[in-house]
Amino acid sequence: MHRMKRNLRIWREMSDLVGRMCWKIAAKKNQTVIWQKPLTNDCYMEREPDTRPPLCQSGEDPDAVWKVNMESCITPYSDHGPNTLKLIYDRGLIGSIHNWCEAFSTYPQTYDLLHAWTVFSDIEKKGWSFEDLLMEMDRILRPTGFVIIRDKQPVIDIIKKYIPALHWEAVATADSSSDSVEDGDNVVFIIQKKLWLTSESFRDTE
Repeated sequence: MHRMKRNLRIWREMSDLVGRMCWKIAAKKNQTVIWQKPLTNDCYMEREPDTRPPLCQSGEDPDAVWKVNMESCITPYSDHGPNTLKLIYDRGLIGSIHNWCEAFSTYPQTYDLLHAWTVFSDIEKKGWSFEDLLMEMDRILRPTGFVIIRDKQPVIDIIKKYIPALHWEAVATADSSSDSVEDGDNVVFIIQKKLWLTSESFRDTE
């Protein structure tokens, strides 16, 4: 009972915090919740004065990470900055633009989470294979890792046909009629990669 009360208190405090940060629930199943940040500054501008955490000062550089004090503030989207990632030099990464019809240069089972935002629609326009991309994602995703796919409903329907063969499991879907989806016709589809168990594995557990 004490643990249930403690978990409920943590959930309420977290929900209150992320609500003030303008996050919304994209998907929820049992005790697993996927939160979504806003795509614009509209919600930030509509908050009550003195809402915590505050917005960061406009003069602060959100990409400054060396020898700066951490601030408990929200970085708004820039109205003037480019909609691209900046180059990163400090640890040797200059940035990469990847052609997803080719293998990604990384070790197998490296990532716990993959997020594909209209990637499948993009490769479909170029006539590339869904199957190849899904197999490459399976190669670099760790067992029990998650995939978040945000794309058109017809694309999601095609992907669903392949997940049993990959031993992936659909966790949740937020359709375009949901308030949690802010980008029009796109659907949020969340999948988990399961462990591959052979008949020998089942016999060992008996």
